[in-house]
Amino acid sequence: MHLRSSAWILFAACSAFATPALAAEGPAFSCEHPRSKAERTICDFGNFAELDRSIALQYQRARGELDGATSRALTQDQERFVKVRDETHEDPGIKNTGHEELLWRLTERNRFMTSIDGGKRAGVVGKWQNLNGTLTVTQKPDGTLHVEGAAMQPNDGRWVCEIKADAPAQGEGAVFSDAKAEGWTLALARKGSGLAVTQAPGQGAKDTGHPPYCGAGGSFAGTYFPVR
Repeated sequence: MHLRSSAWILFAACSAFATPALAAEGPAFSCEHPRSKAERTICDFGNFAELDRSIALQYQRARGELDGATSRALTQDQERFVKVRDETHEDPGIKNTGHEELLWRLTERNRFMTSIDGGKRAGVVGKWQNLNGTLTVTQKPDGTLHVEGAAMQPNDGRWVCEIKADAPAQGEGAVFSDAKAEGWTLALARKGSGLAVTQAPGQGAKDTGHPPYCGAGGSFAGTYFPVR
């Protein structure tokens, strides 16, 4: 079973399934001309529509709080979310589960958008997130930084990345590696309101196209957004 299926099955088990209803306020798009099967479903269920509208409102709030470059990165992240939302609703992981999975995706996206905190944050310490995953950076009493993170391919979890590593702070960033990384590094650096993440094979490391802490094709690389 794909990881995506396992995640939303757990969500569905803890949530009441939606019943068709008219939302007090519709979704962020026009239901007269839905552009995908996902949009048609969102229009049919009141709580789906409310979540879609909340995502749009929180997205606009977050863009206003973030600097220009990070705001544009969030736009790209949201465009990717809509693409994944539509693709996975057209082809749900398990037969007859499309509605539950869509509800899970909308709920998680709304939680993410609501948690974005564009206030001033110094350095890389804190929680950072994007569509693919989350990185949490803490600082030990001796000043060493510790990162824990997980990411996955958002459509079906065909690759997964996981890392736990320590590194000394380097200005407003850090470069993490450990024995299991086989020479690969994960570099974190502040870029405006966001966190720029890059990964690369270190000197002498075998370049397989992905680090050993990721499955084939996997990557932590990208812009992450500050979240509460």
